[in-house]
Amino acid sequence: MSEPPAGSQPDLRVAEAESIRFHETAVADAATIWRDGLNALLRGLDVLISHVTVGKDEDLLMAFIVHAWNTLYRAHEEALRGYYSQALNLLRMPVEDFVAYWYVRSYPDKRPLFYRRSKHTPRVRAMLGGLRAKFREQMGEEEAEKQVEFVEQWINELAQFSHIDRAGVWLVLTPVENRLDYRLGPIPDADLFRFCTAHALRSIGAHMEALDNLRRLLGYEPLEDFAEWADRIEQWQRAQKPAGRDASPP
Repeated sequence: MSEPPAGSQPDLRVAEAESIRFHETAVADAATIWRDGLNALLRGLDVLISHVTVGKDEDLLMAFIVHAWNTLYRAHEEALRGYYSQALNLLRMPVEDFVAYWYVRSYPDKRPLFYRRSKHTPRVRAMLGGLRAKFREQMGEEEAEKQVEFVEQWINELAQFSHIDRAGVWLVLTPVENRLDYRLGPIPDADLFRFCTAHALRSIGAHMEALDNLRRLLGYEPLEDFAEWADRIEQWQRAQKPAGRDASPP
């Protein structure tokens, strides 16, 4: 955030508007593909919003995807305004929504655990354990481990921004010449915005998969252009990440 004149207070709304303009121009590809992904999910939900459900089971599956969309939208807004750490914190929740969707699809008898007040909702670690067991039956030991370990690693990456961790601290401290400065308010950073976008697109792709599954389950057409979208996301991700580099903030 630029320094205000002496004796005045910074206008955060002006700084946030400047941050939005920066992202929409300097990293327009990232801002656009994130927004396009949100719109694609929203269009896919249209037919289901008006669907007359027959019970809590369908409502529950829908709730996971709707909750994820709302969170992905808010993360997009925070990232556009330059609050990257807060956006990354939000981006952990859609991963858990995705895990919960497939856990409930795999274990229909566990559905009451997610809406009855007398029950206890399982932790994400327990749900991943259940999915590991189910995947072993369906695809074998090696592939099951690969699928679950991918999600576990993803959650661990984002957990750095949900708790006190050096990753979150270094998103506030910025080296400037021979000193450290603070990111007080929005300070646009192209690399950090792309890092947030990469995690968001991973979630959008995952929830497109879940939405495609739910549409088929309820007797609707598959999600339009799902395969094309998955390819577009993969191409964008591949273009951002040099070969061999781990997913970590710049």
